[in-house]
Amino acid sequence: MGRTVVLEENLIPHISQFASPNAYAVGLILGQSAGQRDYVVHFARTPRPAKEDIEEETIETNPFGDKEKESTEKPITSIKDLEENWVADHAKHVTRMLPGGMWVLGIFTVGKSDPFEDSGDRTRVRCALVQIREHFMKHSYLHGDGPSTEKLALHYNPVTQKFVCRSVDLNSSVFRPADLKILSSPTKWHHLECHMGFDQWFPLPQSSSVKPLKRLIMDIVGNISRDIEGARCLIEGEPRESSDPVESIGGVDSKDEEIVVASRKKNKGSSSPQPSPTKKNVLPLEVNLFMPCNATEDNFDSSGVTTIDCCGEVRLVGVLACRVFLHQKATVEEAEKAVKTDIMRSLYSRLEMHWDSLIEEEQGCPEDRLTLHEPPRKVLVSLPAWDGRVELLEYIFPGEGPSEALISLRELLSLNVDSSSVQECVEPAADASEFSVMHRSMEEVDPSRGKGCGSSDSSHHTLVDTVRNVLSSCDDQGGSSSGDARRLGSMTSVEMRNLMLLISAVVVVVLGISIVLFSNADSGKRQ
Repeated sequence: MGRTVVLEENLIPHISQFASPNAYAVGLILGQSAGQRDYVVHFARTPRPAKEDIEEETIETNPFGDKEKESTEKPITSIKDLEENWVADHAKHVTRMLPGGMWVLGIFTVGKSDPFEDSGDRTRVRCALVQIREHFMKHSYLHGDGPSTEKLALHYNPVTQKFVCRSVDLNSSVFRPADLKILSSPTKWHHLECHMGFDQWFPLPQSSSVKPLKRLIMDIVGNISRDIEGARCLIEGEPRESSDPVESIGGVDSKDEEIVVASRKKNKGSSSPQPSPTKKNVLPLEVNLFMPCNATEDNFDSSGVTTIDCCGEVRLVGVLACRVFLHQKATVEEAEKAVKTDIMRSLYSRLEMHWDSLIEEEQGCPEDRLTLHEPPRKVLVSLPAWDGRVELLEYIFPGEGPSEALISLRELLSLNVDSSSVQECVEPAADASEFSVMHRSMEEVDPSRGKGCGSSDSSHHTLVDTVRNVLSSCDDQGGSSSGDARRLGSMTSVEMRNLMLLISAVVVVVLGISIVLFSNADSGKRQ
């Protein structure tokens, strides 16, 4: 049995706008995969590379300057002009903008001729799909590779207005026909929300003192990923069986259901698309994650304390907002996987964007021993064709507003929306006063602690991490042990300055007392 592809009629005008008289349009199919059925939610056209991107790509992948690469500035007039690496890179950036449970299902083409009729074109399409999978294997925390090894290849002919859809097994070179179902009535999507609170300490072993920031953060992401994978999910405050349908949880309000049924009966037999059901019939289902406590006797000594030789520590603080959308026949198992995927994909995406934005790598011992890193925060945008039933996301850096998100939405997702369509209040910006309070509290307590259990703190509204480094020069202090050196290194600059002032004051007092005693002794001798 072949794959079934579900496509709503309201998406056809979106893909038809990519048509060009003498060129092909190539892009990504975005949606959700469940068993042998794929649900298409959006078509994102792959932008043509800029000149500087072409030159860089040519140097890396084609150092001898073949003429085939030099022609990539021109529009795609044939599938043979398709740049697999460029499409794969587009897939990586777009996956950051997908909520959990959604993936790049495949690629689409828009043009006059059918690319599946030519063996060379079919090979080119398959190579592009393989490149996409290889990109995702290098970034496993993105969870970009969907549950199926079969990907979609869809072609739309703007002249005949006909679709041709194929299913491609990446483990072979077989193109199988896929059953494309175009629905005129709107489908229902379930909304689930989760707010993941972080307030965790991660010790940095002494061996990590020479690691770059990216490597340190990746180690922490790995630890969090294992905890998230083992977390228990509660939906609407109760544990659920994995095979239970999400449809059975909550339920649609009876009045809203009557409105939807009446609307469908009224439009039955009409060729025009039926209006969408109410934007949100019910509130999103609330999901809570409970992290595992992996403490065992093997991890502790007899006193119940873990001893780690550290050169610093990282504190991860904030609340990560998660919102996922599931097809109408989704199960609890799919819901749990989607929520966990969304958390890890969002965490990894914003941290990767953050360290890529750093001007220079933080490595060694910076002058300030307390460093604040504020990765970008999430904003949501509703897909116009879905009338609020499905949303995608984007990230904005500190100081940016919704207007900055419109650029990437237009270039990467082919969405022409205004700033009012961007929901900015999903994760409010960080408050600088909160970091000041955190800074003072860290100076008042002993910072030499290990990793604790994660807890939710609603007072923090963004994901930040703080890095406290130890001065390497402390190990060179004469007469002090390595333990003393670590304690000196863990002091803040304020504490060190106060200590020096105290020592100076004691020295001055001692000198003053000595001078008085010597003066009294001299006067006694003269008498």
